[in-house]
Amino acid sequence: MQSAPGAEVKLVPLPEVLWPMETTTDYLEARDGARLRWLRSVKRESSRGTVIVLPGRAEFIEKYFEVAADLWERDFEFVILDFRGQGLSSRPLANRMKHHLEDVDLLVDDLDEFFDNLSRFALPEPFIVLAHSMGGHVALRFLAERRSTVEAAVLTAPLIDIRFAGIPRKLAVALVKIATATGHNNSYGLGQGDYGPVSRSRASMALLTSDPVRFGREHDLIARNPDLALGGVTYGWLRAMLKSCRHLQQVGYAERITIPVLAVQAGHERLVDNQAMTELMERLPHGELVKIEEARHEILQERDSIRALFWNAFDAFVAESVTGEYAQN
Repeated sequence: MQSAPGAEVKLVPLPEVLWPMETTTDYLEARDGARLRWLRSVKRESSRGTVIVLPGRAEFIEKYFEVAADLWERDFEFVILDFRGQGLSSRPLANRMKHHLEDVDLLVDDLDEFFDNLSRFALPEPFIVLAHSMGGHVALRFLAERRSTVEAAVLTAPLIDIRFAGIPRKLAVALVKIATATGHNNSYGLGQGDYGPVSRSRASMALLTSDPVRFGREHDLIARNPDLALGGVTYGWLRAMLKSCRHLQQVGYAERITIPVLAVQAGHERLVDNQAMTELMERLPHGELVKIEEARHEILQERDSIRALFWNAFDAFVAESVTGEYAQN
């Protein structure tokens, strides 16, 4: 549920050149005709591998320019995907602001096809996934169900289950079932709405990050290109995600993921269920959990001191988990 709007956070101007390295952007056509936008760095003569960045709900490629620079400095190539339904990829409803999804399987299929297409670019291995929130959920589904060349995964605040604020979970689930059964599948969920003042408010920032500069940058990007804006979720999206969360948590499912996986948890989390995250990570054969106590949900968009803790954990995990000549000494 969205909080009541408060004072808007001031927009922070962005540098004219977002990407401090050469990149290329293109579209992939999914099996059902949806267009998926992606961006990749232009390959250097040598690098440590390729990081596949999977953003969270309502996020978009441009928001990850700083993360891309961090990866570039670590000698990684990178690829970033706009999931269907957000960014500049295809959206299914006439009101582009509504975040709607019929089934999470569509996102898993898209990711499968996306990886198949990466082979065209001869990107350097190993492949490492870096995924946030909803992106982490899709990554886990993909790693459990599909054949993959991914060697390790780092997930920030992965969505293992939804945390409903201000309403009992059983009531929220029942409301979703009733709404979708009575023809409101494409309607906004309770408390959801178009992108606007609520999205830019200090109340919204309090859920996501303690850094007003990075929070403001996202909305400066949207002001530059309003097509990037996305509002709240529909009852259909909630139904699809709740179903997928049950699927992800079923006995024996997470145990299929045999590669090393690091989950980084936010201590001040209010959007995803940290307990469900902890329980799932304990079931992974090679799962590791790091908690950053002062972080809010968008760990990669947090203030410098928190981001430093994340990158320290990322570097240590990659050094230990990624084999061969690419591992750090």
